[in-house]
Amino acid sequence: MRMARMFVALALLLVAGTAAAQNEGCYTLSWNTCTPQVADQAFTGPTVYKLVLSATGLSARNLGHDTNLLIGPAAPDAWRFDDPGCQTGSQLSIAGSGLSKTCPSILGGAPLPITQYGYDPVSKFCALRLAVAYNDIIPVAATRYTLWQLSFNHLYSVVGPTSPGVDCGGADQGLAFDPEFVQIAQSTGSLNFLQPCPGNARCTWQGGPPVPTVPASWGKVKGLYR
Repeated sequence: MRMARMFVALALLLVAGTAAAQNEGCYTLSWNTCTPQVADQAFTGPTVYKLVLSATGLSARNLGHDTNLLIGPAAPDAWRFDDPGCQTGSQLSIAGSGLSKTCPSILGGAPLPITQYGYDPVSKFCALRLAVAYNDIIPVAATRYTLWQLSFNHLYSVVGPTSPGVDCGGADQGLAFDPEFVQIAQSTGSLNFLQPCPGNARCTWQGGPPVPTVPASWGKVKGLYR
């Protein structure tokens, strides 16, 4: 309940006085780099794999951002980074720091990050909610900014089925990573909904799901944050 209340408080902060939605800039989800996009990552063994969410083309003063990332379909034990899951939350590291000098952090002063990784046993999708509020800043449109670095430690991941209490199976299963939304909270009260940058492909693991899938909507996974 405490986490749910924190999300509600942050949501109220981000959308307080919300005016008409804006559409400025775009985002890129990529493996290990901000740009150019690396859309697919193969499982090469027990190590850390990093997803980077970045944005460019932003110029309006802003004071936070909010993203919901869906992972699926049928996320296996190797991707159960929720606390009750095989990996547990200890194997996932989330940072809003800049990936490099050419892809700095967008964070203003006094950042308040609130994040949660959940799993829906009905849809079998994982959902990673990523929200942060900070003292407002004015970004530079020509700069690409790091929004999040997501480091997944697959030390215990294996190909094939899980051996309970030993490892986490299904690392060879193809998955897709779909941002349901990436939004910037502007200081004017407007929400800026970002679209994928031109030419960017869907971000995948092991080549992606075997057949096209429609990701679960936020309405289906919102119960994860109760």
